[in-house]
This record gives sequence, C-alpha cells and structure tokens, in this order.
Amino acid sequence: MSFYLGIDIGTTAIKGIVISSTGEICATHYVRRSEISRMELHPDDPANVWSNFKIVIQSLRASAPEVFANVSAIAISGVVPNICLLNARDEVHSPLLRYSDRRAYNIEVELDSARKSSAWQNEVLSKLIWLKANSILPQKEPLKIFSPHTWITYKLTGKYVMDRVSAIEHGCVFDISNQCWDEGLLRSYSVDYIEWPDVTSPFAVSGRIDEGIARELGLSDSVKVAVGGPDFLASLLGSGAREAGDTMIYLGTYHCGCELAYSLADIDNGNLERHAIKWISTIPQVGPQCEIAAELITGLAGNAAWSQLELLAMSEPTSGNGTMFVPCVQLLESTISTKPLSGLFFTGSRLEKSGLARAVFESTAIGIAVDLKRHQVSLKGKRVYISGGGCRSRVQRETLSTVLQIPVTFIAAAEDGLGSALIAMRALDPVRFLTLDIEDVWKPLVVLPKQSTDSLVLKEAFYEGVIRSKLDDL
Repeated sequence: MSFYLGIDIGTTAIKGIVISSTGEICATHYVRRSEISRMELHPDDPANVWSNFKIVIQSLRASAPEVFANVSAIAISGVVPNICLLNARDEVHSPLLRYSDRRAYNIEVELDSARKSSAWQNEVLSKLIWLKANSILPQKEPLKIFSPHTWITYKLTGKYVMDRVSAIEHGCVFDISNQCWDEGLLRSYSVDYIEWPDVTSPFAVSGRIDEGIARELGLSDSVKVAVGGPDFLASLLGSGAREAGDTMIYLGTYHCGCELAYSLADIDNGNLERHAIKWISTIPQVGPQCEIAAELITGLAGNAAWSQLELLAMSEPTSGNGTMFVPCVQLLESTISTKPLSGLFFTGSRLEKSGLARAVFESTAIGIAVDLKRHQVSLKGKRVYISGGGCRSRVQRETLSTVLQIPVTFIAAAEDGLGSALIAMRALDPVRFLTLDIEDVWKPLVVLPKQSTDSLVLKEAFYEGVIRSKLDDL
C-alpha cells in the first residue's frame, strides 16, 4: 500500500498528515508556530521554515514509523504570496514580505490607479519596487523568489518550480494568457533582477527527493515530491471540494469564503483565463478576536476557554448582565493583558454569559453573511463545505448553517494538511485520487439549518449597516 505525506505551512501553525491510498488517516501532527519559531528569525524565513518542517516530520515519523518508511509522495502547501528573495548561494538576500506587509502599500495604490488594475494585482510588483527603492536589492546579481512551500520543495528536490495557482496569485507579474512571467512588465519597472521559477501544475511531480535530505528526514530516497500549491487550494481539496463551483467557508485566523472557479483538470492542464480560485468573502483576524472573546467571557485560556465557551453556548440562559463582544471586523485597538485586541464592541447589552457565548459564535457567521451580501454572492444551490479550526465546534457549524440558511458539509479530518496529502496522491496516482470515495472514507457530516433564526441572540439586520460600513473601510 502507498502512503502520502502532506504538510501545510500556515500563518499560525504547521499541520502534517499521512494518509494511505484508501484515504485512511495514519498519522497527524499539528504545531502552533509560536511553539516552534526561532525568535531571532522571522517565522517564514527559509532557515526557520526548514527547521519547523523537520520538527513536524520527526513527530510524524515517531508516531507511525512503519507507515512513514513507506511514504511514496510528499506535497507542501503554504500562504501566498509571501515572498523571500535568495541569491545564487541560497542565502537570504531580503527580509520576507508577507502578503499582509503594508510597507509598499502606497506604491501599490499608485500602481492600481496608473494601471487601472483590480485589487491585489500589483501586490507583488509593488513590493519588488519598494525593495529596490530602499536599496535592499543588488544591482546585477539575479535572485530567486520563494514562498514558504516553494522553498521546501526546492530544498527537497533542488528543482526551482512554482505551481500556476500560486503564480497567478502573484498578480500582474504573471501573464495568465501566455502562462509565463511578464518580463516586459518587470523591465518597464526596472525590477528585472528576479530569476523566476518554472511554472507548472500543482499536481505535477517536481522531482525525486535528494538522497542526503531523505536520509536526514528518515524517508526513502524513492519518494516523489509534488509541486504543491497555496493553502487555500489545499483547504478546498481537504474540505471535500472537487468540482468547479464547489464552495468552501474557512474559519481560521482569517475567515474567508472561496470557490473552485475551474475543474481540477483545467487547473492541471493550465486552461485558465483568470484566478483558479474565486474569493467571495474575506474577514481578517477573526480567529484571534474570537479567542480573546472566549478568554474574556470564561476567564480561562486556550483550548479550555473554547471548550467552556461551547458549553456555555449550549446551556440554558441564566440571569446576569454582560457586554456583547462581536468579533467581526477590525475597528478598535487596545490591549487586554498581553494580547492585542481588535474588534467591534456593543456595550450595555443585557446578556448573560450563555448569551455572550452564543454571540461570539453567531458574530462570525453574521460577519460572513454580511460580507457575502456586500459582494452580491448567493450560496443557494451550491455545494458548500466548511473547514478550519472554528468548524471543530458543533455550535459554530450549526450557527453558520442557520445564519446562512443553507446546508453545509463538514469533514472532521478536513484541514490544509489533508489537502496537501491529496495533492501528493493526485500527483503520483491520479486514478486513485479520482476514485477515492469521500463519503465512505471520511463520512462527511451534513449540517442542516434551523428553519427559523428567531433563536439567535444577534439579529443580522441590526448589525448589518455597522458591519458592512466597517468592512468597506478595510
């Protein structure tokens, strides 16, 4: 039997998983980035990414040594476009710039106006211009450009490649029509100092693992390494999405909604005229805000706060007053304890703790509902899957389904690491991937909405104007 290893390098955690050719989950490991980051390095700098990757690999190998020894293929996913530039000696030449880094924001706005571009199209170009303007880049030496997952693939195989989904997410520097980097555009802005990677399918095999690296990791030197892809593609696959139009709502550090704009075959073959993924909702930093809310309400920390919050939300109302916390959008910034606090507060509401707990779960769903309306997106008639850490909560799943008034499908094993393992499977054995029976293997749970929203603590209509206006400001 073959086994497939997937690892996702996320914003706050690294997730690893090994599955069999029948889809059975054989080993998993999840580590929060704060537990493994080296403080002297940026969490996504290549040396640190590699160190973190090895920690997850070692844990998976320790938990299932026989399975690990028979892994046939690996795929890595990660956040894009986080960019880091390395020289010919594979030394870091510029600081890593996250997709959320705003130091080049003014340049990006000017490019948007001058080029009449849609949002995010100039995000990478503006950062390259900023790096050159600040004399961070050499005048002549060519540099390689990486995101965390492409760096790991390069480290494993020595092959400098990027999947086309990630390439398209780099915006205008990639010419979708001709499926190549736009060298003319880069020259026109004097940022032609990048040696750009080859671009291919995320499901292609980039190469065989280097023998020395295989020994270091305890893997067979026959292991194939897939090109891999961005975290949202892995999330979609891990959630159960397979066909064009399938939609996923992800509840994590960021809450977002996206759908497959093309079939997987079109993504594989490069038959793309636009982004492979259509974004339908994005609400930043809701996960951390909800965590703060849970700790404020329960007086506990971490997972204990979440567990207690869910128990409170399911309990019968009790007497008492409270302050309603609605962690939907970034509005106010202050500090409670040592944690930064961003959120929207409504004070003076007479809510007991059980009501406050329900308000936290409802606010995330209402935030998504309002954002979908803002973008004029309807989910009626679509297959909607849910994923992310927030979906582990039964209350959150049921609340989301009721607020949106649609059935949602949840796979307990759903996570980006699972999607990465499926990319590895598709790279090595596409027939096995296509015939994998999701219903039989992972037994997805379909959550049906309550027919009435009367039981909700928060009323969407009351908050819609405020939330919508604040989302428009972001």
